[in-house]
Amino acid sequence: MPKRSPLQSKRDLAYRRFVFPGALATIRSLSTILPVESAYVGFFILIPLTLISAIAVIKAVVLTFMIGRQEPLLIALLVATLTITALMVADASDNPLFGIEGKWLNILGGIYGLFTLGTTARWFLVRRKTLQGDD
Repeated sequence: MPKRSPLQSKRDLAYRRFVFPGALATIRSLSTILPVESAYVGFFILIPLTLISAIAVIKAVVLTFMIGRQEPLLIALLVATLTITALMVADASDNPLFGIEGKWLNILGGIYGLFTLGTTARWFLVRRKTLQGDD
């Protein structure tokens, strides 16, 4: 296995950090659509994932500022993450931003989650191998 460069390792870490908020948004959107007991999903899945996501987003911000010039897609992920986080926090405090709440927020959260998980999967399955020697 070839040795990874420090930049490659930072890219891997940054993309990994975006998996948690993407999974949180996707699961939150699906939990409102699927007929499951919301108390169980919230307590056993969403609350722990929210705590992990909060830490992951802070680390993702730092890593994106460190290597954003070499990886502009991380900047797009960061902007999308901070935007959807602001919308969800505002909705939870009964003060929706831009009038986006309820059903529309779930749709946006699902789109964001799929975008984040798809972008991360693309990095690890395709782009990582093509950038192996570019560091």
